[in-house]
Amino acid sequence: MDTPIKIAIVDPHKIVRESLKSIFKDSPDMLFVGETRLLSQMLSLCKESPPDVVVFEFGSKVKDIWLIERLHNLYPQVKVLVLTGNMDMEYAKDAIRAGANGYLYKGIGTYALQQAVVTIHNNKPMFDEDIEKIFSLGLNSNYPSFSLPVLPL
Repeated sequence: MDTPIKIAIVDPHKIVRESLKSIFKDSPDMLFVGETRLLSQMLSLCKESPPDVVVFEFGSKVKDIWLIERLHNLYPQVKVLVLTGNMDMEYAKDAIRAGANGYLYKGIGTYALQQAVVTIHNNKPMFDEDIEKIFSLGLNSNYPSFSLPVLPL
């Protein structure tokens, strides 16, 4: 890869941000460019120098869905990867509808996370296996119908 992927992290927990930062700093193909506690703070960071990929944890569903949509509308080149412990399928579907490019559970490993960032940076969606099942079964026609790459846990 010629230019490293610029990554920013949003998570309310400092220990999680520090761990993610360490994962991305260990990869020569990735460049850590910033971190915030809240997605609303990320909008300010994007004004100065938009990252290529924002990795973030859900906080408040309604507010975060609105902020994903706002980030997507203001900075369409910025990819959004939701990395969460929340296994609520409604959150996932709403995040995808709002513009998230990926939705993964925090149970994934380091290499899988790095690969997910590369995948969405290359304009391909990346979702957890359970979310992919919802799409493949066509349970709701209001959501995209395409084959999603799946990360094994």
